[in-house]
Amino acid sequence: MVAMAAAVHAFADRIWAEARTSPIASSTIVACKAGCGWCCHQQVAIAPAEAMVIANHLELCFDEPQRTAWAQRVAALDAVTRGLTAIERGRLKQPCAFLVDDHCAIYAARPLRCRGVYSQDGTYCRWAMDNSDDAAAARRERNGPGPFIVAPSKIMDAALTGLARASRDLGIDAEGLELTAAVHLALTVPDLEHRMLAGEPAFAAAVLPVSS
Repeated sequence: MVAMAAAVHAFADRIWAEARTSPIASSTIVACKAGCGWCCHQQVAIAPAEAMVIANHLELCFDEPQRTAWAQRVAALDAVTRGLTAIERGRLKQPCAFLVDDHCAIYAARPLRCRGVYSQDGTYCRWAMDNSDDAAAARRERNGPGPFIVAPSKIMDAALTGLARASRDLGIDAEGLELTAAVHLALTVPDLEHRMLAGEPAFAAAVLPVSS
């Protein structure tokens, strides 16, 4: 599962890298940069295999005390965000467990939905984080993507759809999961991958809640 999701991540990154060389994309202003983490305070949907990628990344890239610290951070955030809708999650203004000093600590293993977010206006992103209800209302009322760039989002969403189909072909439940809850399970449930391959709903507790 980890290899499958990692391959999809790499393929989608390559497609976006090629798309960025087009005349239109290359002339588009991108405000996103290291140290800008305003978008990292919201609900993120991931595939089950992506939770396994993050858990594997923590295992490979951090020592035992660091992994324990990460597990504690994830558990603490999960305790206050589990079961919340996207709007409720936004109101908390709580950063992702992996956002440290406005930098993503798992950038290489970040989910497809994170990979697809590119903004042309960092000021808007900060406003949206500070005013989550108003930002949600603005999204419902406007036509178009607002300050966000369409191409990477479409590429990553298509990749996520492909990953879900590949998972179902293997008999794995591919329902959308909430990042924090899913990673918490990936870090704490023994033999999670084998349970999933056996058809168990191992990630059932992390399924995204229905938005109100």
